[in-house]
Amino acid sequence: MSSAPPDPADASSGRGGPRPRRQSSLARRTGAGVVVILLITLTAFALFAGHTTRALTAESASRNTTAAWSRAAEQLASLEAGTAFDAGATAGEPHVPGTLGQREGTVVALVSPADLEDHQAGTLRGHRVGRAGESVPLDARQSHEIIHAIRGEPIGAPVDAEVSGEGYRFKALPMTSPGPWVGADQLLVVGVPTGALTEISRRGLLMVVLGLSLTVVVTALAVFLWLRRGLAPLGEVAAMAERVAGMDLAHTGIDRRQTRMPKRLLQGPDEVVMVAEAMDRFTGAVEDALEERRRQEQQLRSFIADASHELRTPLASVRGYAEMIAMTEDLSETGRRSLDRVLHQAGRMSALVDDMLLLERLESVSRGRAVGLAPSGEVPAADPVDLPEVLLEAVVDARAAWPDHQWVLDLPETLGEEGQGCVTGDPAQLARLVGNLLSNGAKHTPAGTTVTASLRIGRPLPHQVVVSVHDDGGGIPAEQRERLFERFERGASAGGPGREPSTGLGLAIVRSIARSHGGEASVVSEAGWTRFDVVLPCARWTARAQAEAAGRGGPEAPEGTGAPRE
Repeated sequence: MSSAPPDPADASSGRGGPRPRRQSSLARRTGAGVVVILLITLTAFALFAGHTTRALTAESASRNTTAAWSRAAEQLASLEAGTAFDAGATAGEPHVPGTLGQREGTVVALVSPADLEDHQAGTLRGHRVGRAGESVPLDARQSHEIIHAIRGEPIGAPVDAEVSGEGYRFKALPMTSPGPWVGADQLLVVGVPTGALTEISRRGLLMVVLGLSLTVVVTALAVFLWLRRGLAPLGEVAAMAERVAGMDLAHTGIDRRQTRMPKRLLQGPDEVVMVAEAMDRFTGAVEDALEERRRQEQQLRSFIADASHELRTPLASVRGYAEMIAMTEDLSETGRRSLDRVLHQAGRMSALVDDMLLLERLESVSRGRAVGLAPSGEVPAADPVDLPEVLLEAVVDARAAWPDHQWVLDLPETLGEEGQGCVTGDPAQLARLVGNLLSNGAKHTPAGTTVTASLRIGRPLPHQVVVSVHDDGGGIPAEQRERLFERFERGASAGGPGREPSTGLGLAIVRSIARSHGGEASVVSEAGWTRFDVVLPCARWTARAQAEAAGRGGPEAPEGTGAPRE
Protein backbone atom coordinates (compact mmCIF):
# COMPACT_ATOMS: atom_id res chain seq x y z
CA MET A 1 0.00 0.00 0.00
CA SER A 2 1.42 3.38 -0.94
CA SER A 3 1.85 6.03 1.65
CA ALA A 4 -0.42 9.06 1.62
CA PRO A 5 1.00 12.05 -0.22
CA PRO A 6 2.09 14.98 1.89
CA ASP A 7 -0.09 18.04 1.91
CA PRO A 8 1.44 20.78 -0.26
CA ALA A 9 0.58 23.21 2.51
CA ASP A 10 3.06 21.42 4.78
CA ALA A 11 5.94 22.20 2.47
CA SER A 12 8.39 24.67 3.87
CA SER A 13 8.10 28.00 2.19
CA GLY A 14 10.98 29.63 3.95
CA ARG A 15 13.96 30.71 1.99
CA GLY A 16 17.41 30.77 3.47
CA GLY A 17 18.73 34.28 3.40
CA PRO A 18 22.31 35.14 2.66
CA ARG A 19 24.76 34.63 5.46
CA PRO A 20 25.88 37.89 6.99
CA ARG A 21 29.34 38.90 5.92
CA ARG A 22 31.90 39.58 8.55
CA GLN A 23 33.17 43.07 8.02
CA SER A 24 36.95 43.26 8.16
CA SER A 25 39.03 46.37 7.53
CA LEU A 26 42.08 45.94 5.33
CA ALA A 27 43.63 48.96 7.07
CA ARG A 28 43.16 47.35 10.50
CA ARG A 29 44.58 44.02 9.38
CA THR A 30 47.54 45.58 7.62
CA GLY A 31 48.20 48.00 10.48
CA ALA A 32 48.00 45.21 13.02
CA GLY A 33 50.45 43.15 10.96
CA VAL A 34 52.90 46.05 10.75
CA VAL A 35 52.64 46.70 14.49
CA VAL A 36 53.15 43.00 15.30
CA ILE A 37 56.24 42.89 13.08
CA LEU A 38 57.52 46.10 14.68
CA LEU A 39 56.81 44.73 18.16
CA ILE A 40 58.71 41.51 17.41
CA THR A 41 61.63 43.48 15.99
CA LEU A 42 61.80 45.89 18.92
CA THR A 43 61.45 43.04 21.43
CA ALA A 44 64.41 41.31 19.81
CA PHE A 45 66.31 44.61 19.96
CA ALA A 46 65.41 45.05 23.64
CA LEU A 47 66.65 41.55 24.45
CA PHE A 48 69.85 42.23 22.55
CA ALA A 49 70.26 45.60 24.31
CA GLY A 50 69.67 43.97 27.70
CA HIS A 51 72.22 41.26 27.01
CA THR A 52 74.74 43.81 25.74
CA THR A 53 74.19 46.06 28.74
CA ARG A 54 74.73 43.19 31.15
CA ALA A 55 77.90 42.19 29.30
CA LEU A 56 79.23 45.75 29.35
CA THR A 57 78.39 46.08 33.04
CA ALA A 58 80.22 42.85 33.82
CA GLU A 59 83.20 43.95 31.74
CA SER A 60 83.33 47.34 33.49
CA ALA A 61 83.12 45.65 36.88
CA SER A 62 85.97 43.32 35.90
CA ARG A 63 88.14 46.25 34.77
CA ASN A 64 87.46 48.11 38.03
CA THR A 65 88.27 44.99 40.06
CA THR A 66 91.52 44.38 38.13
CA ALA A 67 92.58 48.02 38.60
CA ALA A 68 91.76 47.92 42.32
CA TRP A 69 93.71 44.65 42.75
CA SER A 70 96.73 46.12 40.95
CA ARG A 71 96.72 49.22 43.19
CA ALA A 72 96.44 47.09 46.34
CA ALA A 73 99.24 44.74 45.19
CA GLU A 74 101.52 47.67 44.41
CA GLN A 75 100.96 49.24 47.83
CA LEU A 76 101.51 45.95 49.69
CA ALA A 77 104.67 45.18 47.76
CA SER A 78 106.17 48.54 48.76
CA LEU A 79 105.62 48.09 52.53
CA GLU A 80 108.71 48.84 54.56
CA ALA A 81 110.03 46.31 56.98
CA GLY A 82 108.31 46.54 60.32
CA THR A 83 105.01 47.80 58.83
CA ALA A 84 102.54 45.00 58.75
CA PHE A 85 99.32 44.95 56.68
CA ASP A 86 97.23 44.64 59.85
CA ALA A 87 99.41 46.76 62.07
CA GLY A 88 96.83 48.23 64.34
CA ALA A 89 94.95 50.39 61.85
CA THR A 90 91.93 51.99 63.44
CA ALA A 91 88.78 53.40 61.95
CA GLY A 92 89.33 56.83 60.52
CA GLU A 93 92.98 56.25 59.59
CA PRO A 94 93.03 56.06 55.76
CA HIS A 95 96.60 54.86 55.54
CA VAL A 96 96.22 51.06 55.71
CA PRO A 97 98.33 49.66 52.85
CA GLY A 98 96.21 48.42 49.93
CA THR A 99 93.24 50.73 50.60
CA LEU A 100 94.88 53.97 49.61
CA GLY A 101 93.20 55.60 46.61
CA GLN A 102 90.49 52.94 46.38
CA ARG A 103 86.80 53.70 45.84
CA GLU A 104 84.32 53.69 48.67
CA GLY A 105 83.30 50.18 49.65
CA THR A 106 86.39 48.47 48.13
CA VAL A 107 87.48 45.39 50.10
CA VAL A 108 91.17 44.45 50.39
CA ALA A 109 92.10 41.25 52.27
CA LEU A 110 94.80 38.56 52.56
CA VAL A 111 94.28 34.83 53.06
CA SER A 112 96.43 31.76 52.61
CA PRO A 113 95.17 29.00 50.24
CA ALA A 114 95.29 26.45 53.03
CA ASP A 115 93.11 28.52 55.31
CA LEU A 116 90.78 29.17 52.39
CA GLU A 117 90.33 25.46 51.84
CA ASP A 118 89.77 24.90 55.56
CA HIS A 119 87.18 27.70 55.53
CA GLN A 120 88.87 29.43 58.46
CA ALA A 121 87.12 32.80 58.57
CA GLY A 122 89.39 34.16 61.24
CA THR A 123 92.45 33.81 59.05
CA LEU A 124 91.22 36.30 56.44
CA ARG A 125 92.57 39.73 57.32
CA GLY A 126 91.24 42.75 55.51
CA HIS A 127 89.64 46.17 55.41
CA ARG A 128 86.87 47.97 53.62
CA VAL A 129 87.14 51.59 52.43
CA GLY A 130 84.63 53.80 54.24
CA ARG A 131 82.78 56.91 53.05
CA ALA A 132 85.59 59.27 54.00
CA GLY A 133 88.27 56.96 52.61
CA GLU A 134 89.08 55.50 55.97
CA SER A 135 89.98 51.85 56.41
CA VAL A 136 87.33 49.81 58.27
CA PRO A 137 88.33 46.31 59.45
CA LEU A 138 86.18 43.44 58.22
CA ASP A 139 84.08 41.73 60.85
CA ALA A 140 83.75 37.97 61.20
CA ARG A 141 80.51 37.77 59.18
CA GLN A 142 81.95 39.71 56.27
CA SER A 143 85.09 37.54 56.32
CA HIS A 144 82.93 34.41 56.32
CA GLU A 145 80.87 35.63 53.33
CA ILE A 146 84.02 36.47 51.35
CA ILE A 147 85.68 33.11 52.04
CA HIS A 148 82.44 31.29 51.20
CA ALA A 149 82.20 33.18 47.87
CA ILE A 150 85.75 32.62 46.58
CA ARG A 151 86.29 29.15 48.01
CA GLY A 152 86.30 26.53 45.26
CA GLU A 153 86.49 29.08 42.45
CA PRO A 154 89.42 29.10 39.99
CA ILE A 155 92.30 31.35 41.05
CA GLY A 156 92.02 34.70 39.28
CA ALA A 157 88.45 34.17 38.00
CA PRO A 158 85.99 37.02 38.72
CA VAL A 159 83.48 36.06 41.39
CA ASP A 160 80.18 37.85 42.07
CA ALA A 161 78.90 37.74 45.63
CA GLU A 162 77.01 39.70 48.25
CA VAL A 163 78.72 41.04 51.36
CA SER A 164 76.48 42.60 54.01
CA GLY A 165 73.66 42.76 51.41
CA GLU A 166 75.74 44.66 48.82
CA GLY A 167 76.87 43.24 45.48
CA TYR A 168 80.61 42.77 44.88
CA ARG A 169 82.93 41.42 42.24
CA PHE A 170 86.00 39.76 43.76
CA LYS A 171 89.37 38.80 42.34
CA ALA A 172 91.82 36.61 44.25
CA LEU A 173 95.41 36.17 42.99
CA PRO A 174 98.77 35.45 44.60
CA MET A 175 101.10 38.45 44.55
CA THR A 176 103.90 38.18 42.02
CA SER A 177 106.22 40.43 44.08
CA PRO A 178 105.48 39.76 47.74
CA GLY A 179 106.86 42.20 50.30
CA PRO A 180 108.71 41.52 53.48
CA TRP A 181 105.44 41.11 55.41
CA VAL A 182 103.36 39.50 52.71
CA GLY A 183 104.19 35.91 52.01
CA ALA A 184 104.28 34.44 48.52
CA ASP A 185 101.80 31.80 49.58
CA GLN A 186 99.09 34.30 50.40
CA LEU A 187 96.23 35.40 48.14
CA LEU A 188 95.38 39.04 47.72
CA VAL A 189 91.56 39.31 47.61
CA VAL A 190 90.13 42.56 46.26
CA GLY A 191 86.41 43.24 45.86
CA VAL A 192 84.77 46.21 44.15
CA PRO A 193 81.08 47.08 44.80
CA THR A 194 78.88 46.65 41.69
CA GLY A 195 75.63 48.14 43.04
CA ALA A 196 76.13 51.47 41.24
CA LEU A 197 76.83 49.79 37.90
CA THR A 198 73.85 47.45 38.32
CA GLU A 199 71.58 50.39 39.11
CA ILE A 200 72.82 52.31 36.09
CA SER A 201 72.25 49.22 33.91
CA ARG A 202 68.73 48.71 35.31
CA ARG A 203 67.80 52.32 34.71
CA GLY A 204 69.21 52.15 31.21
CA LEU A 205 67.18 49.05 30.39
CA LEU A 206 64.07 50.67 31.87
CA MET A 207 64.57 53.72 29.67
CA VAL A 208 65.06 51.47 26.63
CA VAL A 209 61.84 49.57 27.38
CA LEU A 210 59.88 52.78 27.92
CA GLY A 211 61.34 54.29 24.76
CA LEU A 212 60.51 51.21 22.70
CA SER A 213 56.98 51.06 24.12
CA LEU A 214 56.43 54.70 23.22
CA THR A 215 57.88 54.01 19.79
CA VAL A 216 55.43 51.14 19.25
CA VAL A 217 52.43 53.26 20.29
CA VAL A 218 53.42 56.24 18.17
CA THR A 219 54.30 54.04 15.21
CA ALA A 220 50.99 52.16 15.49
CA LEU A 221 49.01 55.40 15.44
CA ALA A 222 51.06 56.72 12.53
CA VAL A 223 50.65 53.46 10.58
CA PHE A 224 46.89 53.31 11.12
CA LEU A 225 46.45 56.94 10.10
CA TRP A 226 48.68 56.49 7.08
CA LEU A 227 46.92 53.29 6.00
CA ARG A 228 43.53 54.86 6.52
CA ARG A 229 44.50 57.74 4.31
CA GLY A 230 46.33 55.59 1.76
CA LEU A 231 43.53 53.01 1.46
CA ALA A 232 40.71 55.55 1.34
CA PRO A 233 40.62 55.35 -2.50
CA LEU A 234 40.29 51.57 -2.25
CA GLY A 235 37.32 52.09 0.06
CA GLU A 236 35.73 54.28 -2.59
CA VAL A 237 36.26 51.55 -5.18
CA ALA A 238 34.67 49.01 -2.82
CA ALA A 239 31.71 51.35 -2.25
CA MET A 240 31.31 51.66 -6.00
CA ALA A 241 31.32 47.86 -6.34
CA GLU A 242 28.66 47.61 -3.62
CA ARG A 243 26.59 50.20 -5.43
CA VAL A 244 26.81 48.22 -8.67
CA ALA A 245 25.95 44.99 -6.84
CA GLY A 246 22.86 46.67 -5.37
CA MET A 247 21.53 47.80 -8.74
CA ASP A 248 18.64 46.00 -10.41
CA LEU A 249 20.65 44.93 -13.43
CA ALA A 250 17.79 42.75 -14.67
CA HIS A 251 15.51 45.75 -15.25
CA THR A 252 17.43 49.00 -15.08
CA GLY A 253 20.92 47.93 -16.18
CA ILE A 254 23.89 50.04 -15.12
CA ASP A 255 23.70 53.80 -14.90
CA ARG A 256 27.15 54.89 -16.05
CA ARG A 257 26.66 58.27 -14.43
CA GLN A 258 26.51 56.59 -11.03
CA THR A 259 29.18 53.96 -11.63
CA ARG A 260 31.85 55.95 -13.43
CA MET A 261 35.02 56.17 -11.34
CA PRO A 262 36.18 59.68 -10.36
CA LYS A 263 39.20 60.87 -12.34
CA ARG A 264 41.33 61.21 -9.20
CA LEU A 265 40.99 57.43 -8.64
CA LEU A 266 42.22 56.72 -12.16
CA GLN A 267 45.44 58.70 -11.89
CA GLY A 268 48.68 57.35 -10.47
CA PRO A 269 50.89 54.26 -10.69
CA ASP A 270 49.76 52.34 -7.60
CA GLU A 271 47.63 49.21 -7.30
CA VAL A 272 44.52 51.12 -6.17
CA VAL A 273 44.46 52.86 -9.53
CA MET A 274 44.77 49.48 -11.25
CA VAL A 275 41.79 48.14 -9.27
CA ALA A 276 39.76 51.28 -10.02
CA GLU A 277 40.53 51.02 -13.73
CA ALA A 278 39.61 47.32 -13.75
CA MET A 279 36.33 48.09 -11.96
CA ASP A 280 35.58 50.87 -14.42
CA ARG A 281 36.24 48.55 -17.36
CA PHE A 282 34.15 45.81 -15.73
CA THR A 283 31.06 47.99 -15.29
CA GLY A 284 31.43 49.15 -18.86
CA ALA A 285 31.69 45.55 -20.09
CA VAL A 286 28.59 44.55 -18.09
CA GLU A 287 26.61 47.44 -19.54
CA ASP A 288 27.73 46.51 -23.06
CA ALA A 289 26.79 42.86 -22.45
CA LEU A 290 23.33 43.84 -21.16
CA GLU A 291 22.80 46.10 -24.14
CA GLU A 292 23.82 43.30 -26.50
CA ARG A 293 21.46 40.92 -24.73
CA ARG A 294 18.60 43.42 -25.07
CA ARG A 295 19.35 43.72 -28.77
CA GLN A 296 19.39 39.94 -29.23
CA GLU A 297 16.17 39.53 -27.28
CA GLN A 298 14.50 42.14 -29.42
CA GLN A 299 15.67 40.26 -32.52
CA LEU A 300 14.32 37.02 -31.05
CA ARG A 301 10.94 38.65 -30.49
CA SER A 302 10.88 39.74 -34.10
CA PHE A 303 11.81 36.23 -35.18
CA ILE A 304 8.98 34.72 -33.14
CA ALA A 305 6.48 37.08 -34.69
CA ASP A 306 7.75 36.22 -38.18
CA ALA A 307 7.86 32.49 -37.41
CA SER A 308 4.26 32.58 -36.20
CA HIS A 309 3.18 33.81 -39.60
CA GLU A 310 5.61 31.79 -41.74
CA LEU A 311 4.86 28.46 -40.02
CA ARG A 312 1.12 28.78 -39.65
CA THR A 313 0.42 29.93 -43.21
CA PRO A 314 1.79 26.82 -45.01
CA LEU A 315 0.09 24.50 -42.53
CA ALA A 316 -3.20 26.30 -43.01
CA SER A 317 -2.81 25.97 -46.78
CA VAL A 318 -2.08 22.25 -46.49
CA ARG A 319 -5.16 21.68 -44.37
CA GLY A 320 -7.30 23.87 -46.58
CA TYR A 321 -6.34 22.07 -49.79
CA ALA A 322 -6.72 18.69 -48.14
CA GLU A 323 -10.20 19.54 -46.90
CA MET A 324 -11.15 20.90 -50.33
CA ILE A 325 -9.97 17.64 -51.99
CA ALA A 326 -12.00 15.65 -49.48
CA MET A 327 -15.13 17.62 -50.33
CA THR A 328 -14.76 17.89 -54.12
CA GLU A 329 -12.96 14.75 -55.29
CA ASP A 330 -14.28 11.20 -55.51
CA LEU A 331 -11.50 9.26 -53.82
CA SER A 332 -11.04 5.56 -53.37
CA GLU A 333 -11.12 4.04 -49.93
CA THR A 334 -7.33 3.97 -49.82
CA GLY A 335 -7.10 7.57 -51.00
CA ARG A 336 -9.66 8.62 -48.39
CA ARG A 337 -7.61 6.99 -45.61
CA SER A 338 -4.45 8.64 -46.86
CA LEU A 339 -6.11 12.04 -47.01
CA ASP A 340 -7.44 11.57 -43.47
CA ARG A 341 -3.90 10.85 -42.31
CA VAL A 342 -2.69 14.03 -44.03
CA LEU A 343 -5.39 16.06 -42.28
CA HIS A 344 -4.62 14.40 -38.96
CA GLN A 345 -0.87 14.97 -39.21
CA ALA A 346 -1.40 18.56 -40.43
CA GLY A 347 -3.60 19.19 -37.39
CA ARG A 348 -1.04 17.57 -35.12
CA MET A 349 1.72 19.67 -36.68
CA SER A 350 -0.37 22.82 -36.24
CA ALA A 351 -0.92 21.97 -32.57
CA LEU A 352 2.82 21.35 -32.12
CA VAL A 353 3.66 24.67 -33.79
CA ASP A 354 1.10 26.44 -31.62
CA ASP A 355 2.60 24.88 -28.51
CA MET A 356 6.13 25.84 -29.48
CA LEU A 357 5.13 29.40 -30.34
CA LEU A 358 3.16 29.76 -27.11
CA LEU A 359 6.08 28.40 -25.08
CA GLU A 360 8.52 30.70 -26.86
CA ARG A 361 6.27 33.73 -26.33
CA LEU A 362 5.93 32.99 -22.63
CA GLU A 363 9.66 32.47 -22.16
CA SER A 364 10.36 35.54 -24.27
CA VAL A 365 8.40 37.61 -21.78
CA SER A 366 10.54 36.24 -18.91
CA ARG A 367 13.76 36.83 -20.84
CA GLY A 368 12.64 40.32 -21.79
CA ARG A 369 11.94 41.18 -18.17
CA ALA A 370 15.35 39.82 -17.23
CA VAL A 371 17.08 42.34 -19.50
CA GLY A 372 14.75 45.26 -18.87
CA LEU A 373 12.74 45.23 -22.10
CA ALA A 374 9.26 46.70 -22.08
CA PRO A 375 6.46 44.09 -21.91
CA SER A 376 4.93 43.06 -25.21
CA GLY A 377 1.48 41.82 -26.09
CA GLU A 378 2.24 38.30 -24.78
CA VAL A 379 2.08 39.47 -21.11
CA PRO A 380 -0.83 37.67 -19.39
CA ALA A 381 -3.90 39.73 -18.78
CA ALA A 382 -4.55 40.95 -15.27
CA ASP A 383 -8.21 39.89 -15.12
CA PRO A 384 -9.65 38.13 -12.05
CA VAL A 385 -9.75 34.37 -12.70
CA ASP A 386 -12.36 32.03 -11.25
CA LEU A 387 -10.03 29.12 -10.52
CA PRO A 388 -12.75 26.76 -9.20
CA GLU A 389 -14.63 27.20 -12.48
CA VAL A 390 -11.42 26.62 -14.44
CA LEU A 391 -10.76 23.36 -12.57
CA LEU A 392 -14.38 22.22 -12.93
CA GLU A 393 -14.42 22.68 -16.71
CA ALA A 394 -11.02 21.01 -17.06
CA VAL A 395 -12.14 17.94 -15.08
CA VAL A 396 -15.35 17.67 -17.14
CA ASP A 397 -13.34 17.76 -20.37
CA ALA A 398 -10.89 15.16 -18.99
CA ARG A 399 -13.77 12.78 -18.09
CA ALA A 400 -15.01 12.99 -21.65
CA ALA A 401 -11.54 12.52 -23.18
CA TRP A 402 -10.32 9.70 -20.89
CA PRO A 403 -13.34 7.80 -19.52
CA ASP A 404 -11.08 4.92 -18.46
CA HIS A 405 -9.71 7.03 -15.56
CA GLN A 406 -11.36 8.06 -12.32
CA TRP A 407 -11.56 11.85 -12.05
CA VAL A 408 -12.04 13.63 -8.69
CA LEU A 409 -12.46 17.36 -8.07
CA ASP A 410 -11.53 18.60 -4.57
CA LEU A 411 -12.53 22.22 -3.97
CA PRO A 412 -12.79 24.12 -0.65
CA GLU A 413 -16.30 24.35 0.73
CA THR A 414 -16.10 28.13 0.80
CA LEU A 415 -13.60 30.46 -0.77
CA GLY A 416 -14.18 33.31 1.64
CA GLU A 417 -13.66 36.96 0.90
CA GLU A 418 -9.92 36.50 0.29
CA GLY A 419 -10.48 33.72 -2.24
CA GLN A 420 -12.93 35.51 -4.50
CA GLY A 421 -10.95 36.58 -7.56
CA CYS A 422 -7.71 36.14 -5.63
CA VAL A 423 -5.65 35.20 -8.70
CA THR A 424 -5.43 37.55 -11.64
CA GLY A 425 -4.10 36.67 -15.05
CA ASP A 426 -5.10 35.17 -18.38
CA PRO A 427 -8.04 32.75 -17.94
CA ALA A 428 -7.24 30.93 -21.20
CA GLN A 429 -3.63 30.34 -20.23
CA LEU A 430 -4.54 29.15 -16.74
CA ALA A 431 -7.13 26.80 -18.28
CA ARG A 432 -4.37 25.51 -20.56
CA LEU A 433 -2.16 24.99 -17.48
CA VAL A 434 -4.77 22.86 -15.68
CA GLY A 435 -5.66 20.97 -18.87
CA ASN A 436 -2.01 20.07 -19.51
CA LEU A 437 -1.65 18.73 -15.95
CA LEU A 438 -4.77 16.57 -16.28
CA SER A 439 -3.71 15.38 -19.74
CA ASN A 440 -0.30 14.46 -18.35
CA GLY A 441 -1.95 12.46 -15.56
CA ALA A 442 -4.06 10.56 -18.06
CA LYS A 443 -1.39 9.84 -20.68
CA HIS A 444 1.23 8.48 -18.31
CA THR A 445 -0.89 6.35 -15.98
CA PRO A 446 -2.74 3.09 -16.68
CA ALA A 447 -6.51 2.81 -17.00
CA GLY A 448 -8.36 2.89 -13.72
CA THR A 449 -5.99 5.41 -12.16
CA THR A 450 -7.61 8.02 -9.94
CA VAL A 451 -6.62 11.58 -10.81
CA THR A 452 -7.55 14.30 -8.29
CA ALA A 453 -7.55 18.03 -9.05
CA SER A 454 -7.59 20.20 -5.92
CA LEU A 455 -7.42 23.86 -4.97
CA ARG A 456 -6.06 25.34 -1.73
CA ILE A 457 -6.29 29.03 -0.91
CA GLY A 458 -4.15 30.64 1.79
CA ARG A 459 -1.91 27.61 2.17
CA PRO A 460 1.01 27.22 2.75
CA LEU A 461 1.09 31.04 3.04
CA PRO A 462 -1.84 33.49 3.28
CA HIS A 463 -0.88 35.17 0.01
CA GLN A 464 -0.65 31.96 -2.06
CA VAL A 465 -3.02 29.70 -4.00
CA VAL A 466 -2.01 26.11 -4.80
CA VAL A 467 -3.46 24.12 -7.70
CA SER A 468 -2.57 20.41 -7.35
CA VAL A 469 -3.11 17.39 -9.58
CA HIS A 470 -2.52 14.07 -7.83
CA ASP A 471 -2.64 10.54 -9.28
CA ASP A 472 -2.10 7.12 -7.74
CA GLY A 473 -0.16 5.77 -10.70
CA GLY A 474 3.26 4.20 -10.61
CA GLY A 475 5.30 7.30 -9.69
CA ILE A 476 8.18 8.99 -11.52
CA PRO A 477 11.89 8.03 -11.18
CA ALA A 478 14.00 10.58 -9.30
CA GLU A 479 16.47 11.13 -12.18
CA GLN A 480 13.57 11.96 -14.51
CA ARG A 481 11.85 14.36 -12.09
CA GLU A 482 14.78 16.76 -12.35
CA ARG A 483 14.23 17.19 -16.12
CA LEU A 484 10.46 16.85 -16.20
CA PHE A 485 9.73 20.54 -16.93
CA GLU A 486 12.27 20.83 -19.73
CA ARG A 487 11.30 20.97 -23.40
CA PHE A 488 10.69 17.66 -25.19
CA GLU A 489 11.16 15.64 -22.01
CA ARG A 490 8.79 12.69 -22.31
CA GLY A 491 7.79 10.45 -19.47
CA ALA A 492 6.97 6.79 -19.78
CA SER A 493 3.57 6.48 -21.49
CA ALA A 494 1.00 4.00 -20.29
CA GLY A 495 0.41 3.10 -23.96
CA GLY A 496 -2.82 1.65 -25.26
CA PRO A 497 -4.70 1.63 -28.56
CA GLY A 498 -5.42 4.98 -30.13
CA ARG A 499 -3.01 6.83 -27.87
CA GLU A 500 -0.45 9.06 -29.50
CA PRO A 501 2.90 9.90 -27.92
CA SER A 502 3.13 13.25 -26.21
CA THR A 503 5.16 16.11 -27.67
CA GLY A 504 7.13 16.70 -24.46
CA LEU A 505 6.02 20.36 -24.31
CA GLY A 506 3.02 20.12 -21.98
CA LEU A 507 4.84 20.46 -18.64
CA ALA A 508 7.27 23.05 -20.05
CA ILE A 509 4.23 25.13 -20.97
CA VAL A 510 2.80 24.59 -17.47
CA ARG A 511 5.94 25.98 -15.86
CA SER A 512 6.16 28.92 -18.28
CA ILE A 513 2.51 29.88 -17.68
CA ALA A 514 3.00 29.61 -13.92
CA ARG A 515 6.11 31.80 -14.03
CA SER A 516 4.47 34.34 -16.31
CA HIS A 517 1.79 34.70 -13.61
CA GLY A 518 4.40 35.19 -10.87
CA GLY A 519 4.22 31.60 -9.61
CA GLU A 520 6.12 28.33 -9.87
CA ALA A 521 5.46 24.67 -10.74
CA SER A 522 6.92 21.64 -8.96
CA VAL A 523 6.48 17.87 -8.74
CA VAL A 524 6.59 15.43 -5.83
CA SER A 525 6.55 11.69 -6.50
CA GLU A 526 7.11 8.45 -4.65
CA ALA A 527 6.36 4.82 -5.32
CA GLY A 528 2.62 4.67 -5.97
CA TRP A 529 1.71 8.34 -6.42
CA THR A 530 2.67 11.62 -8.06
CA ARG A 531 1.53 15.18 -7.38
CA PHE A 532 2.10 18.33 -9.44
CA ASP A 533 1.75 21.65 -7.58
CA VAL A 534 1.37 25.09 -9.11
CA VAL A 535 1.76 27.93 -6.59
CA LEU A 536 0.23 31.24 -7.69
CA PRO A 537 0.30 34.57 -5.84
CA CYS A 538 -2.86 36.20 -4.55
CA ALA A 539 -2.87 39.55 -6.29
CA ARG A 540 -5.20 41.19 -3.77
CA TRP A 541 -2.91 40.38 -0.84
CA THR A 542 0.15 41.46 -2.82
CA ALA A 543 -1.38 44.81 -3.74
CA ARG A 544 -2.40 45.45 -0.12
CA ALA A 545 1.08 44.49 1.17
CA GLN A 546 2.75 46.78 -1.35
CA ALA A 547 0.43 49.65 -0.41
CA GLU A 548 1.20 49.14 3.28
CA ALA A 549 4.92 48.95 2.56
CA ALA A 550 4.74 52.15 0.52
CA GLY A 551 2.89 53.87 3.38
CA ARG A 552 5.63 52.81 5.83
CA GLY A 553 8.37 53.70 3.40
CA GLY A 554 9.58 50.11 3.76
CA PRO A 555 10.41 47.34 1.32
CA GLU A 556 7.94 45.85 -1.08
CA ALA A 557 6.17 42.53 -0.74
CA PRO A 558 8.40 39.48 -0.32
CA GLU A 559 10.03 38.02 -3.39
CA GLY A 560 8.01 35.35 -5.12
CA THR A 561 4.64 36.61 -3.81
CA GLY A 562 3.91 39.34 -6.29
CA ALA A 563 1.44 39.37 -9.12
CA PRO A 564 2.70 39.36 -12.68
CA ARG A 565 4.88 42.36 -13.23
CA GLU A 566 3.73 44.70 -15.93
